[in-house]
Amino acid sequence: MADKPLTAGQFAHVRALSTRADLTRHSFVNIYQWGDFKGDPQELVEDCYDAHLYFANWGTRQVILRGPATVLPLAVARTYCAGGSATSRQSGPHVLITLTSDPEDGGEDSRTSSASTTNTTKTEVRNGCPPSPAPANRLPKATCACSTSPGSWA
Repeated sequence: MADKPLTAGQFAHVRALSTRADLTRHSFVNIYQWGDFKGDPQELVEDCYDAHLYFANWGTRQVILRGPATVLPLAVARTYCAGGSATSRQSGPHVLITLTSDPEDGGEDSRTSSASTTNTTKTEVRNGCPPSPAPANRLPKATCACSTSPGSWA
């Protein structure tokens, strides 16, 4: 199931991607002032985590959610992922939904990013509710957060 702690091998793999990250068996949070994340968020969600959240101060946002295909079949997910900003695909027994926003204005956002916000969004999507706004805070250049959460989609 996606909602479990990282194994020792997964933990070592993720740690090798960034020595500065705040890493636990349930989350990976990294704040970048210079440069960018060297890993592939899609791969991390496929293999290690059930949610990924990326915020950049110039406006780019990305959320990747992974859930069991038995709960959300790919054919159903695809009906909700119309257009270029929302995609879905199957990876083994899971469906990955990727939501991307890349505004042209490039302005800073006043919302914060955190793995808990991602998990709240995942829960709200699962329950059919619109996402809640995140608490106000200023962002660094870019923030990358991945998380596993207790419980499951079902």
